[in-house]
Amino acid sequence: MIVIKAQYSMEFILIFAFSLVIIIPFINMLHSEYSERKGNLDELHAKQIIGEIELVAQNVYYAGYPSRTTLKLIFPRGIIEISNKTISGAAGVKSELIFKTKAGSRENEILVIFPFPIHTTLSTRDGSRKILIKAERGNYVNITDSPS
Repeated sequence: MIVIKAQYSMEFILIFAFSLVIIIPFINMLHSEYSERKGNLDELHAKQIIGEIELVAQNVYYAGYPSRTTLKLIFPRGIIEISNKTISGAAGVKSELIFKTKAGSRENEILVIFPFPIHTTLSTRDGSRKILIKAERGNYVNITDSPS
């Protein structure tokens, strides 16, 4: 009696290969969907942070010198640049606070316009941080990382 065991091995290989053909594209699809959703979540989180900074900066500015507030915020990973731009016009001086975010291959800018001058020196590192927002004598608001 001759027993052929090669058939069992071949069936196992075929089932295993067929399973991989089904599973690998599914995992790839789930990973790309996760990355896209994570990028969108980071972008929404950055919008929330810039909104909180805007609200507090306006309160501090209109309260005047020496008003100050410290915010404790959690920054997401997607922020690649934080800058500000001052615009002088006929209506007066305005400032823009700009967060550049990156989600996958796309970059996006989130900006807030202030009706008064601001100066910003914020780092882009992620995680929990304290942000110091204070009104200065020169009639502007300074937004920096808190030293403590």
